[in-house]
Amino acid sequence: MLALPSSYPILAAALTLAVAGACLVAYNISATREQLRSRVELLDAGRRAANRPIPRPRPADDLGLLNTAGLHGDELEFARWLHRFRIRAMFAARLFLALRLVLSVLLTIVFVLLVYYYLEVRAMPTLVGVGFIGFVIGWWLPHNAVGRAAANRRRAISRGLPDAVELLVIAVEAGLSLEDAMNRIVVELQPSQPAVSEELAITSADLKILPNRDDALRRLAERADMPSVNSIVTTLSQTLKYGTPLAQALRVAAAELRNDALLRIEEQANRMPVLLTVPMIVLILPSLFLVIGGPAFLIVLDVFWNFNR
Repeated sequence: MLALPSSYPILAAALTLAVAGACLVAYNISATREQLRSRVELLDAGRRAANRPIPRPRPADDLGLLNTAGLHGDELEFARWLHRFRIRAMFAARLFLALRLVLSVLLTIVFVLLVYYYLEVRAMPTLVGVGFIGFVIGWWLPHNAVGRAAANRRRAISRGLPDAVELLVIAVEAGLSLEDAMNRIVVELQPSQPAVSEELAITSADLKILPNRDDALRRLAERADMPSVNSIVTTLSQTLKYGTPLAQALRVAAAELRNDALLRIEEQANRMPVLLTVPMIVLILPSLFLVIGGPAFLIVLDVFWNFNR
């Protein structure tokens, strides 16, 4: 059989590396062109947006549908959910109570019928107990769903609040008042931070309609119910009351929010070793014990087997 020269594998490897390198260079060139094209498109879109008039939020619609005065907790979040269907917030409390009652009665009937017909349980105490379990689950489910939605919204506001405050600083330093600055940044925040944009739109409408700015800011703090928002509201209230520079106060508040975000990230990073302990114990240590102690265990078994024989 004819043997290939020893240089052929080297040539094949060199050719493979050359082809791979050419493919990598071509991919990098294509990715660079795609990035440049996307940047040019963004610049063109920004130029076209700058030539268009700035859209203003519609405070009448927001206040008509999201007049959340007197609503707290689950009812407030349920009112925001009803806002998507153009239902006024004044009906949120009654609709939420009706939803819980209807779902509780429905699950009670479903649980009892399932147990009665499919499990063939006829004992009345058992049916009453199953119905009570269904009623409790139906009463608890809306509260749990709305609570999760509220928690997600608070996290979204917490993530977007530093960006909103920094945009407020830029707008105020450009010479805009607080109301005009909020109107301006609402449009900018809508694509990336819709939760913060919605809250600021309602607050901007409150600032224009309510006779006192403190009342509008206080309503913002009540709707958000977060320490960071309370801090911003307190800063704005004191600035408007004592006449201190608004841009400077907002810049200090933005720096504090960024520091708090960094501290939260560091806290999550410090928790990682503790969280990784459980997977390490469950997945890694058994394999390690098997590799280390497996041969010794087999030797001991072999010794006992030969000894018994």
